[in-house]
Amino acid sequence: MSLRCLLSDELSNIAMQVRKLVGTQHPLLTTARGLVQDSRNNLQLRGLVVLLISKAAGPSSVNASCQNYDMVSGIYSCQRSLAEITELIHTALLVHRGIVNLSELQSSDGPLKDMHFGNKIAILSGDFLLANACNGLALLQNTKPERTSSSLEQIAIPPTNKPGLTHLAALKRLPSKSQVRSFLQNSCIGAKMDWVQKVSQMITRVQTEEKVVELLASALRDLVQGVYHENSISAKEDSITNDIGISTWKEQTFLSHGALLAKSCQAAMELAKHDAEVQDMAFQYGKHMAMSHKINSDLQPFIKEKTSDSTTFNLNSAPVVLHQEILGRDLWIKQIVEAQEKGRLDYAKLREAIKAGKGVTSAIDLCRYHGNKALAALESFPPSEARSALENIVFAVTRFS
Repeated sequence: MSLRCLLSDELSNIAMQVRKLVGTQHPLLTTARGLVQDSRNNLQLRGLVVLLISKAAGPSSVNASCQNYDMVSGIYSCQRSLAEITELIHTALLVHRGIVNLSELQSSDGPLKDMHFGNKIAILSGDFLLANACNGLALLQNTKPERTSSSLEQIAIPPTNKPGLTHLAALKRLPSKSQVRSFLQNSCIGAKMDWVQKVSQMITRVQTEEKVVELLASALRDLVQGVYHENSISAKEDSITNDIGISTWKEQTFLSHGALLAKSCQAAMELAKHDAEVQDMAFQYGKHMAMSHKINSDLQPFIKEKTSDSTTFNLNSAPVVLHQEILGRDLWIKQIVEAQEKGRLDYAKLREAIKAGKGVTSAIDLCRYHGNKALAALESFPPSEARSALENIVFAVTRFS
């Protein structure tokens, strides 16, 4: 996450308000603690992957339009900013996920007014991070119409000083590259071809930046849609016995966990002007690595050697969904009924029932399947330390002892 954001006065004020939640069980405290001291070292994973895949791909050899950006250690400054933006969006989602359902509070969670106050802080702080991400993306892409128009006007007067050229700068909608080239060649008799190429490259660069904005905007839309689906399922009264199926689970998990990383990796390639094939391979790596990472996280309550009996798990996680699909709906409902005591679900008993089935082993196989897909996507990148690091990340999330 960007230090510029963490050290800002606005976030310092939010941190002062979060201190008032000490002593309560509000999830925002856990999230804030994890941002400062992450014992699992995975909160910065998405930004790290964006940086590594940017370095693994390197600069494009077919287009030099991105040479205006500074490059340090094989990574453009715009790609570093993109990594920060990706982390900001992910962190904002984590903060927003910590909003508590006040109707389900227990006396041990703390006073109602404190939990209500915590929800307000979670909403405001998450929105603050999203605002910083949007601002950083806008500054990175520079897609304001007036800025684009003025930039075009500065270079739209060639040595011939043809009067019709200023109309190009007055366009409200950017033309295509072919339209610009045709207009310039037909209207600018005597103009130098290198000047024509300069204008064409600038139009291409602006269009590239707009595409990156669209990618990140669509990723944010996917996140909201995915979380909405998750919440709508868990809010239903029959959510415990709800049969979503593994195909539906994959679709929803991609939206809520895979889209941001996949599209950020693709956007990093777009910023460096790589072709569509390289962009697609970066997208595939981000998608399958994120899916594999999510399944690994879902498996933890079932594969840890020491798990507390009071530890809960998501009933819509990959092992549970696969177990339910393999077992059949009727037998699954029977197991749910047997695991309930006095109207409360005994997670320890249900966990043992799931571990006795094939859901856990099937989830491990699915995790490795997505890991292999991610490794296959990396084969299109040249061998390097960055590529090896990306491979090691996949090995780490698909290794089960």
